Amino acid sequence: MVKKIITILLYVTVTNLVLSQNKLQLHVLDSETNEGIPFCDVLYGVNKGTITNDDGTLSLNLDFYPDSIVIYNLAYETKTVKVNKSQSEYYIKLQPKKFYLNEVEVVAKRGKSIKLGIYKNKWYAGPNYERGTNVSLFIDNKNANKGYIKNLQYYMCKKNTLNPTNIFRVHIYAVDSITKGPGKELLSENVFANAKEGDEWVVVDVLKYNIEYPPEGFFIGYEVLSNHREDEGVLIENRYMESHNAVLAASEEKTNQRLTWIKYPGREKWRKGTLPPTCKNCVNLNAKMACEIIIEK
Repeated sequence: MVKKIITILLYVTVTNLVLSQNKLQLHVLDSETNEGIPFCDVLYGVNKGTITNDDGTLSLNLDFYPDSIVIYNLAYETKTVKVNKSQSEYYIKLQPKKFYLNEVEVVAKRGKSIKLGIYKNKWYAGPNYERGTNVSLFIDNKNANKGYIKNLQYYMCKKNTLNPTNIFRVHIYAVDSITKGPGKELLSENVFANAKEGDEWVVVDVLKYNIEYPPEGFFIGYEVLSNHREDEGVLIENRYMESHNAVLAASEEKTNQRLTWIKYPGREKWRKGTLPPTCKNCVNLNAKMACEIIIEK
């Protein structure tokens, strides 16, 4: 009799948990081609967010119904969709933005290149991040040079079972005038990259976007687009989980300057600091990212 009662209680509990989950299926599409848009930012509730899959789909299991969902993608107009409790599946079409790029070939021929960032010292495997996390590194312009951003460079390391060839999204951020952290996106479209084998520099050419070297400096950005295996651990809101493996490398170079900023999925604010130490004897670390600038003569 007691076993039957326990079984019934367990059944009721599990049933209630299942029923309390609100499932939403999203399909984010290009309004002109009707094709899925990969890696869109999806924001819902307070400080809640994630990104769509590489085919533009996303399944959400929520313990509440948000009033609305905001869909953001750099190459498209942002869209807010109201959520109807009687509807579980949404086909959301985004309007592409129109951009016009200026040629900068003349500048490239007559200018010299300089390399800036974190690239000199020994590297360590940085912490794992959950999908949608953004890591940025500040690049200064102390000499008030004029020129253009030629490329972005990311040192991608190969460690144990982690896959260094996973795709990531690159960013270039202006300096926010109030927080002095990452602000407005300077790239005009989505740019993706990945390593071939690992333990290598991945160089992303951005010269065609005609982005001037800002007098106040700028931020190089790295956005995680795929989750690591659950048993490998991940860094979530400063809670370091189990693993010390990573794909994006880190360095002890310039750690006293606190050049690295981090923003977690669904968060609007960036956190300034350094990457958590990933080995017993090393201090806090900066992200191992760099860039080349073409300086005008």
